[in-house]
Amino acid sequence: MAGKADSDWGKASVAFDAINEFVAGRDLSAENEAQTRYDVIDRLIREVLNWQHGTVKVEDYAPGEEKAGFIDYLLRLGDASIVIEAKKVGASFPTPTDKAKLKIGGSVLSVGDIAGAIRQAKSYAERKDAQIVLVTNGLCWCFFNLAESDDDKFASLLFPFTKSGHAEKLYELFASENVAAGSLTSITNELPQPEERLLTAFRVADDRVDRNNIADHIAPALDQALYAESLLNNTEALRRCFVTTEARTKFDAMLGMH
Repeated sequence: MAGKADSDWGKASVAFDAINEFVAGRDLSAENEAQTRYDVIDRLIREVLNWQHGTVKVEDYAPGEEKAGFIDYLLRLGDASIVIEAKKVGASFPTPTDKAKLKIGGSVLSVGDIAGAIRQAKSYAERKDAQIVLVTNGLCWCFFNLAESDDDKFASLLFPFTKSGHAEKLYELFASENVAAGSLTSITNELPQPEERLLTAFRVADDRVDRNNIADHIAPALDQALYAESLLNNTEALRRCFVTTEARTKFDAMLGMH
């Protein structure tokens, strides 16, 4: 990832561990927005992501034709800029999920406090020509690129205090030194491209496949599909690829598999 080479998550993780210990030892659900910002969000931005004075504006005025407002955080470094809308821990934000991206106009992000935060932050980002929109209640960090951010696009979610690896991912994307090195360019509102599927192994769509050489086409595709990294790392998916009952087991000599 751009910007990762010059970063030091090992050092930043020490500061994160201190904040994590603080969060784990308290019930923050009753805190108001100002307290959430002071106890969690401010500390992550300063102590972990290493944004310094002169690169952060708080309560920056954002004039508008319909309604003016004040941006909770505006981070600027060179040509990079991020608008952050902060809410209290108790705000209705998504709970930890294994889904790395959710549709901006979907049933999760289009309701509750996070929906209002997204609309507000998008409006501020447009007024300030910011590239990245980020909304957080301290525990959930939801972000996307302002460009092409309609309801059919996807926002990314990180849960640094509850999901393994998410704190480091937050650092890799948003630490000031990584942003300076171009890390924001990796943020996309699209879903990851699926791995090459079986049918795409037929390189020429007009090729005719007859009964005598079908195995020559299927075998390479099966090899690729059955040994794809994403499959080998998923025990349940791998198990479903193989027949386990004797009544349904038949060895194919040409394909060399059950």
